[in-house]
Amino acid sequence: MKIKELTEIERLELSLKYSVSEKHKESLIKRINKLKSGQLNMFAEKE
Repeated sequence: MKIKELTEIERLELSLKYSVSEKHKESLIKRINKLKSGQLNMFAEKE
């Protein structure tokens, strides 16, 4: 059996999928977007 360690974004996206609180969902979306934009900036700097 192979176990995959989740990235921070994957973990937050799973939390978002099962979250029931709208406030919590908004917070998760903001954190996910912040991490994704940070990754895009790192990728752009490497080119």
